Amino acid sequence: AAAAGAWPVAGFLLGRRSARRGPPVSRPVTFRRGTVTGARFAPDGGTLVYSAAWDGGPSDVYLGRLDSPDARAIGFPGGTLQGLAAGEMAVLERGQGGVSLGRAPLGGGALRLIAENIGAADWTRDGTQFLVERVVEGQRRRLEYPVGKTLLDRAPTEFVGNPRLSLQGDLVAFFDNTAFGALNGDVVLVDRSGT
Repeated sequence: AAAAGAWPVAGFLLGRRSARRGPPVSRPVTFRRGTVTGARFAPDGGTLVYSAAWDGGPSDVYLGRLDSPDARAIGFPGGTLQGLAAGEMAVLERGQGGVSLGRAPLGGGALRLIAENIGAADWTRDGTQFLVERVVEGQRRRLEYPVGKTLLDRAPTEFVGNPRLSLQGDLVAFFDNTAFGALNGDVVLVDRSGT
């Protein structure tokens, strides 16, 4: 009798819970002409960090709030945001020697070098390890996770793009394209052993 009486209560509570959720809602938070890349929410859920190239200018990293259209550049001209973790951000920065990956406090500051010759990166949620796409030996593309451990090695004509870590850090997803620059390809998953 108790179990039979519990079913309607459980159904009501589940119905109320699912009724509150609707489809995701989106709204513009930037209003300038340009390209936005690498957008991430900060842990507070109301702060937005992104890289953007506005009005034909170079890319920079911006910090803003969802409740305000204003965002401020935090001082990484030419930089692109790659991830957020543990109150810090990972940024790719172009220099005379190529593209390097660094980390800096969320509000800005000096970048501390993590790795060089990097095309893209992601970061574990706890901020302890990086996933990188490294450009090596004649433009070969290599996925490393953690930095220094090769998961995948591709020829210069094969594109390995937009690598991202799963929330648990046990899988890597990336866009795999055998014809660099073409618009066809597959989303591929690889585990930490390279499978």
